[in-house]
Amino acid sequence: MILVLLKFIGCSAILLFLYQFFLAKEKAFTLNRWALLLLLPTAMTVPFISLPLWLPQESTVNLSYPVLIQSSPIHAISSTPVPQIIPTEFWYLLGYLLITGLLLAKKLSALIKIIKWTKEGSVRPFKTAKLILSKKVSSPFSFGNCIFMHPSTYLEGTDKTEMIIKHELIHITQKHHIDLAIIEFLTVICWFNPVVFLVRKAMVLNHEYLADQGVKETVLPVAYKKLLLNLTIGRNPMIWTSAISSSTLKQRLIMLNKPQNKRAMHLRIVNFSFSA
Repeated sequence: MILVLLKFIGCSAILLFLYQFFLAKEKAFTLNRWALLLLLPTAMTVPFISLPLWLPQESTVNLSYPVLIQSSPIHAISSTPVPQIIPTEFWYLLGYLLITGLLLAKKLSALIKIIKWTKEGSVRPFKTAKLILSKKVSSPFSFGNCIFMHPSTYLEGTDKTEMIIKHELIHITQKHHIDLAIIEFLTVICWFNPVVFLVRKAMVLNHEYLADQGVKETVLPVAYKKLLLNLTIGRNPMIWTSAISSSTLKQRLIMLNKPQNKRAMHLRIVNFSFSA
């Protein structure tokens, strides 16, 4: 079992390295989304795939030898009970279940907190989503089909508010919350694999790339970049959510300014496909 886990960690690390080397800096955001979603399940299945190894068969010669029968002394059977030793695997399983339970409790606590905000705040229907206005929200974010925003930010009614809502609507329409739910589940059951948390970080960043690209096509790029620079990182529970303000702001601005070279992008995608 330990060998299987090590193979899982090794395979996921190799696949993430290939993703970072070939795809992470390209504007193939939709492809990158699927690559990150399939990365960990693929790494899980690889250790269980066994390829047949064909070796030349050698002819065997059967030799018979005389069997010598030797009487052995009879030992008295001890009536003392042998103490049962708890196998090491039991303690490994117990530790795994304990940490998994703690992580699950943390995720559920954050989820319950967000659900409470949906009931305590002011709800306003907005296109295909719901706008939740709450004073507890320090920085706008989306969860499921809900956009969370501070009332003062919404009441401004400026271009800034409009761009924020457009950004979060893209997260909702592209159903990024499904990706987040999957990766949060994997971080709970695969916490022993540090690559899982790196995949989650890459997935969240790619979601922001997708939303940034969508907003950039409908507004003035300069105005949107100024908005990102002016936004501050809030203290919202980042688990389960997509937020316009994030610690990856520098990478997002670099990607927004990066010109798209389709020929080079296609070449790197092909290289990634063959390498993986």
